[in-house]
Amino acid sequence: MANFTEAEVDAYLNARAAELLDPARRRPIAFDEAFRASIPASGGVYAFFYGDELFYIGETTSLRQRLGNHMRNPENHVLALKIARQLHDRIHGEGSAGSQKKFVEEHKANTRQWVVENLQVAFVPLTIGRRELEERLCGLHAPTFNHRYPVLP
Repeated sequence: MANFTEAEVDAYLNARAAELLDPARRRPIAFDEAFRASIPASGGVYAFFYGDELFYIGETTSLRQRLGNHMRNPENHVLALKIARQLHDRIHGEGSAGSQKKFVEEHKANTRQWVVENLQVAFVPLTIGRRELEERLCGLHAPTFNHRYPVLP
């Protein structure tokens, strides 16, 4: 197994962070097969952006599964669940979502629509350093929806 210096690890993580945060890598989100098929099945780090703001960052062992499947239903992804709860509260009154983890299909569709209209995604396939990159970027940028109690714009 190779030994890497701290400087080499930092350089690697900084280069991957620059890739992930590069505005040219951001793309609209779609909940269809073409979007899903365009995402690599490998592991990596992904970031959602609301305008120019880093909105959420995560890591996964399968980008395709996480971005192509899990974001479809709020109960499958913490970001989608946080958005669904806040949208539910906007529609039905503060606190009405409670600890609700399941929503009717109409509300799931509203959540998907909000995601499509408001967020963009970027991702970087990685075999090593996923967690380290996610933690580094969360520490540096404090993305809104990585917080426990975020507020939807």
